[in-house]
Amino acid sequence: MKYARLGGTGLNVSRICLGCMSYGDPDRAAPDGARRWPWALREDESRPFFKRALDLGINFFDTANVYSAGASEEVTGRALKDLARRDDIVLATKVQGAMSAGPNGRGLSRKAILQELDASLRRLGTDYVDLYQIHRWDPETPIEETLEALHDVVRAGKVRYIGASSMHGWQFSKALYLAERHGWTRFVSMQNRYNLLYREEEREMTGLCNDQGIGMIPWSPLARGRLARSAASSQETSRSETDGFGKSLYSPTADADRRVLERVDATAKARGVPNAQIALAWLLRQKGVTSSIVGATKMEHLEDAVTALSLKLSDEEAKHLEEPYAPTWSPVSRDGSPAHPRVSEKRRPDRASPPRRVTAPRRPPACERKGPQIVAFDAVRDLLTSHSSSVPRPATPCAASCKTEIRRSRRSSHAAPPKHLRRQRFRTRPRPATASRRWPTPPRASCPARASTPWHRRRTGERSTGSGRSCGSTRR
Repeated sequence: MKYARLGGTGLNVSRICLGCMSYGDPDRAAPDGARRWPWALREDESRPFFKRALDLGINFFDTANVYSAGASEEVTGRALKDLARRDDIVLATKVQGAMSAGPNGRGLSRKAILQELDASLRRLGTDYVDLYQIHRWDPETPIEETLEALHDVVRAGKVRYIGASSMHGWQFSKALYLAERHGWTRFVSMQNRYNLLYREEEREMTGLCNDQGIGMIPWSPLARGRLARSAASSQETSRSETDGFGKSLYSPTADADRRVLERVDATAKARGVPNAQIALAWLLRQKGVTSSIVGATKMEHLEDAVTALSLKLSDEEAKHLEEPYAPTWSPVSRDGSPAHPRVSEKRRPDRASPPRRVTAPRRPPACERKGPQIVAFDAVRDLLTSHSSSVPRPATPCAASCKTEIRRSRRSSHAAPPKHLRRQRFRTRPRPATASRRWPTPPRASCPARASTPWHRRRTGERSTGSGRSCGSTRR
């Protein structure tokens, strides 16, 4: 077994994580009765898988509160308590799904997080969770409330690390930014759907996780078992027949996925290994992938997953597997007709280019639209900014006529003139010379002696010595 640090943390986890959704109670249904897990193994049937996983060196186990309506956490907690030391394993669970019929029985509100965490700890039989993840984004709860509640449970010692699962890139980026801004605990992992049949995470999420030091632990690495079977195989399992959620994920793109499955078959035959090992080896070589969550209902599922760690694919083989993938982003085919996502052959990126964007002709800015206002402004601008002595300046009446023209055009035009034109102030006459503002205008003299004394000296009490006459009215 190989181990890796989870994102930017110091937590070491095995590169294969045992997904525990397959272990629980097949008879237990969700609170609303809309979903069941009929393929789930009961406790006595699932106990050998936990023992074999521990023998292979797996120390990472993932479950959720909604799996089998809580039965998965109960089975997982009792098995790990009997077979392993608590300090030797990394236990992860999730919150967000509906666990009761009440209005507060689901979601990521502060009440729901604190309530469901205590319930998960009771079912798991432990006093803390190593990795507590939000199962989905909750659009009805402010993300600030969710982040603060998760930060509080970390500070309380009930949770060691927090993670997220399956959301848009902008949502995860917003959560990381708000956590850093408020000084809250940041997410350290992203559990997203990522495999050879679904690579949409490469657009935004993988780059974001690699940039922020977030460890990715993809779920459904074998695409609900489709990558473990041959492309020509029509064999159906009990899970594929009853898993409505899995059908909604991959049935609409079955035709486009067949080309990828054929490449997996060819590579597996050339290597002489099962298809599942090829699919897992490709996923584990992707940058940012810390561990892959594998669900096992047969013992060979665990064996193939661990053996895939020692299988190294070349760059040519990886490119050969990736080439036939048809992305879901292109809205139209080459001829412009609408096409179903990832179904039309014409929409492959190596055969069709995105449609050209038709835009309206650019409207020139106000300074390029020549009208009476701009023409008048150009004349006045030349008058004010011309510094060359060789160019004669227009006379003053020209400026007055320009100002009149501007006013006339403003009254006749419905559009407001440009800002740089509205701020201009044109004067038709020069500013008259005024007295200095430093000294007030001298008062009128009342006698010949006062008249002979300068006014600025009279303010300071100094007398004139020219005539020797004084009326005694000098101000001090």
